[in-house]
Amino acid sequence: MPVDAGNDTFVAHKWGRIDKVASDKRIKTPRNLTNVSSLGNTYAAMDEDATESAVFPEKDIEGAQRETAPETYKQAVQDSAWHESMINEIRALRNRGCWRIVQTPRGARLIKSKYVYKLKKDWLGKVIKRKSRLVVQGFLQQEGVDYGETYAPVAKAATFRLMLALTKAKKLHLHQLDVDSAFPYADLEEDVYMTPPPGMEVDEGFCLKLLKSLYGLKQAPQNWHKLVAEHIKSSGFKQCVFDNCLFVKNIGEEKYLISLYVDDILIARTDQTTIH
Repeated sequence: MPVDAGNDTFVAHKWGRIDKVASDKRIKTPRNLTNVSSLGNTYAAMDEDATESAVFPEKDIEGAQRETAPETYKQAVQDSAWHESMINEIRALRNRGCWRIVQTPRGARLIKSKYVYKLKKDWLGKVIKRKSRLVVQGFLQQEGVDYGETYAPVAKAATFRLMLALTKAKKLHLHQLDVDSAFPYADLEEDVYMTPPPGMEVDEGFCLKLLKSLYGLKQAPQNWHKLVAEHIKSSGFKQCVFDNCLFVKNIGEEKYLISLYVDDILIARTDQTTIH
């Protein structure tokens, strides 16, 4: 883009800017990186001028980013917010019927569990949720005893690109959703016994028999995929032969497309109302 040599204006570029004094010299523009938690480990870069006029002061962003998630149960239990988060996690799993307290069978291998802590932040880096997830230490499982098959497919990158192309060509509506705490929806077929998680009081000689596929179990991804795939097929969808995570349904000239990537679901449909 040319520079107007008649005044003192400059043209700003994403890689820098050029002024009228030295139009052939590129000047780097400092970037302020703000965490975008909704997109995972990605960042949004803003120009210096845009940052200065932002509604939220930068010092508030830096203050929010200083908070870190605890690494151990001893650290988390000392914080009332994280303690409440762990209570909510146990309550949710208990209400979903993820285990049953039983007397420890003779010779049973007890698997341990731990909490994994994560801070959920908005695009400014402000903490919006403190998530405590109970995870089974699946590396303690024994093949042939605690689990069998573990393979679970995910949608291929080519399938994703194909859905985007069809969405444009067929003028479809695209909607993305994810299932909150997906794995515990699936039943567990094997007999797996777990020691009570930290903070849970259980009588001596008793343990937890798992009834649902908790996170960390080696067979949990496969159990979840079977559950959601069977549910989709029961609604009249056909599973694609070349990609088991793509499901298609035709009603006259109307097309439905559903793609699965673990607990992330992508839906394409001509009518947006039907999607919802």
